[in-house]
Amino acid sequence: MRRSIATMLLVAGFLAPGCIDWSLPDVAHDAHGDGDGDGDSDGDADTDADTDANTDTDVDPDTDVDPDTDLDPDTDEVTSSRSIAGMTAGARHTCTWLVDGTGYCWGGNTYGEVGVVASTYELEPRELGRSAFGRVRSMTAGARHTCAVAADRTVWCWGSDDQGQLGDGPEATGTSPTPVQAIGLSDVSLVTAGDAHSCAISGDNLWCWGNNTDGRVGSGTGHVVEHEPVLIALLAGVVYARAGGHHTCALLDDDSVWCWGSGQFWQLGLGTDSTEHQIPIQVPDLVVEEGVTTGYAHSCAWTYSRRLDQHFTWCWGNNAYGQLGNDSTTAAQSPTEVQMFTGVDVSGMDAGANHTCAWTAAGTAWCWGRNEERQIIGTGGLDFRSPIEMPGLTDVVGMAAGNAHTCAWRSDGTAWCWGSNEHGQLGNGLRSSVSGHVEHDFMHSDSGG
Repeated sequence: MRRSIATMLLVAGFLAPGCIDWSLPDVAHDAHGDGDGDGDSDGDADTDADTDANTDTDVDPDTDVDPDTDLDPDTDEVTSSRSIAGMTAGARHTCTWLVDGTGYCWGGNTYGEVGVVASTYELEPRELGRSAFGRVRSMTAGARHTCAVAADRTVWCWGSDDQGQLGDGPEATGTSPTPVQAIGLSDVSLVTAGDAHSCAISGDNLWCWGNNTDGRVGSGTGHVVEHEPVLIALLAGVVYARAGGHHTCALLDDDSVWCWGSGQFWQLGLGTDSTEHQIPIQVPDLVVEEGVTTGYAHSCAWTYSRRLDQHFTWCWGNNAYGQLGNDSTTAAQSPTEVQMFTGVDVSGMDAGANHTCAWTAAGTAWCWGRNEERQIIGTGGLDFRSPIEMPGLTDVVGMAAGNAHTCAWRSDGTAWCWGSNEHGQLGNGLRSSVSGHVEHDFMHSDSGG
């Protein structure tokens, strides 16, 4: 049986300096801490509008990969309705959603990805309006767009639609800061956004739409724009999926991993094969029981072997900044084991543009890879080729890695972000780097949608 991606632990501790804190005082956290997030970028190491991002969202409990607890109280322990259920980090913006279904976004809004009309930046968390789709079950932040699974399990997206990434039909172009419904999707348990494409799991089927350059949508129809969700017919029994920069990966219920799209940096994990694949192809010799994550041009997976009673983490693809965590900067053509310490129980992973993070059953947080914008640790400048523990950050139940910033949320209901703040993606009211931290209280927030 698949294990939960995030585990609740109540351990006292102090927080790392230089982080941004959103506090939810006097709340008990959802025991499963579902809804881990992710981001990626175009790999050009900048933070301009052409960066790419991806993230994942929580998965329905029927899949047992990342149990959906935020709107299913019968699966939760006693929890505050204002507790954080999950976070997602895009190229220039960040979003979070609470157990009560309230969603917030902040950061760069040039394309309407925060969901606000006529605003370039939203420097503090802003509550999403509910007129379009009601409560939020989960969210995903892409490069320049955002999608959400609503309470009725439909999918709604907003932001840039120049490549069909909102999924609302061929007549849609430009941008839409107002949520629009992705056509034809129901019973959705997960939605994930990449550079300019999106995917959703409905039942045990995967649907994708948007820019199909390099075959990242997986429809096999060539380099066309898919303005509406298309069924990825070759896959059955899909339990988890992640949209990367120019590629996508999915985990099936037989523990196999399939990837498609660009293989330029070996991010598909197919050995010496670095060509693009317009339809899903299985990653050889990889058995995964827990989850996968995708960055701009690298991929990772984590699992637990019951036979060996041991945890394993692998990454593959581009490694220019050490984002594979194998103490090198050499690209890996096939899955390569991350150099985690012996006995570390990895509960989940999240790949950013050129960095990767993981959290453990003990509530510790680890990151590695690019650190120019201090998205790993506050010293800045020095990249990390092996995992480094985030100092003072305890009781972590989930993480979200974006283009050049990172967030983590804890069992006490607080959320912390660090790294690039050029577009206000840390949510502290500024567009510059900070020292210390700023607290936001979602329990009594004045942010309006």
